[in-house]
Amino acid sequence: MNFIERTLKNRQVTLTILAIVFVVGVYSLFTMPRREDPKLTVPQGLVIAYYPGATATQVEEQVTKKIEQYLFQYEEVYKGKTTSTTRDGVTVVNVWLNDNVKKPEIFWSKLRHQLLVAKSLDLPDGVMGPIVNSDFGDTEALLISVESDKASHAELNEYAKELENNIRTVKATSKIKRYGEQKEQITVYFNSDKLSLYGISLRQVVDVLQSENSISPTGEIEIQEKNVTFYNSGYYTDISEIGNQIVGTSETGGVVRLRDIAELKREQSEPSSNISVNGKKAIIVAVQMNEGNNVVWFGKDVNQKIDEVSKRFPSSVKLTTIVNQPEIVNENVTHFMREFLIAIIAVIIVIMLLLPLRVAAVAATAIPMTIATTIALMHTFGIELHQVSLISLIVVLGMVVDDAIVVTDNYVDLLDKG
Repeated sequence: MNFIERTLKNRQVTLTILAIVFVVGVYSLFTMPRREDPKLTVPQGLVIAYYPGATATQVEEQVTKKIEQYLFQYEEVYKGKTTSTTRDGVTVVNVWLNDNVKKPEIFWSKLRHQLLVAKSLDLPDGVMGPIVNSDFGDTEALLISVESDKASHAELNEYAKELENNIRTVKATSKIKRYGEQKEQITVYFNSDKLSLYGISLRQVVDVLQSENSISPTGEIEIQEKNVTFYNSGYYTDISEIGNQIVGTSETGGVVRLRDIAELKREQSEPSSNISVNGKKAIIVAVQMNEGNNVVWFGKDVNQKIDEVSKRFPSSVKLTTIVNQPEIVNENVTHFMREFLIAIIAVIIVIMLLLPLRVAAVAATAIPMTIATTIALMHTFGIELHQVSLISLIVVLGMVVDDAIVVTDNYVDLLDKG
């Protein structure tokens, strides 16, 4: 007795198994991970180092070759495709990985750590880096702007930090980045006449500020088998402390403070970029989701946090979601379900007009059963719902409909022939 014959003779068992598979497929449809695009694994990264003031030849000889020699010690690095570009003051090594590296992110993490502690590089003093950039496959789930036409950039930055701290409490949150942040600085405007009056040089003042604005170990003392650590208090915490800093003495022996020879202002540093949303200055908060989660549910959790935070912000500060991947994914899934239902209804109508009711019922049942089984298997093997998988399902709907009719019609014909 073959498999088909067994399923027909044990109809109750067959129907029970099919019902279980259908329920599992429906459950998987609503719970399986979703995202807009499939996860891309890019086997490529950049190792960048800066050597300010050096010529391209000096960078090549003293930095680039040493980095390449160090990288080629790793078996994961594909030597045939790895290249480097050297310019005045900077080198960029384009690192490719071998095809057998299944999890590149593990290698990049290892490389970052090893470069921090590597002693064999023996790079000259003044080299900044090397740093590793491998985040080419990351995609933002949401881009949220914190915008205002009244708040300063410093205030916007604080609002963005508060938003970021609240979103970070969502379990599925991965990386959070801020764009458009304008840093503050304290600018010292020296008065050359007063410098001459007190006989103080600019270099002298700079040396004093640099030596004071630092934290360094100051030792400890042992008292009755207990160690007491000393701490210095030379780190500036307020602009007034900088102004009160003693930078020298006058010819009469009086103490000269920084505020006596210069004017101090807290200002915005020169911006490298400027972001505006709806004509207002803004800071963008980019939110990424951990792989293997449902982006639609993630979007709902993040939107809830946004609503909670926006209630605490002034009316002049507005939060706008610029890119909303959860909404796009939800629309795609809804579109697929609509196309799916249209296909089932169309098949049922056509078959009922041309075939007996029982035959039409079998053909119509085969379509949702096939899709449910497919989705259950996708969930089992870790295949997410995204644009590629949804489009694939929509494309094969025609094949599923056609097979359901052809197989059922052929089966009825075989029954008629005994």
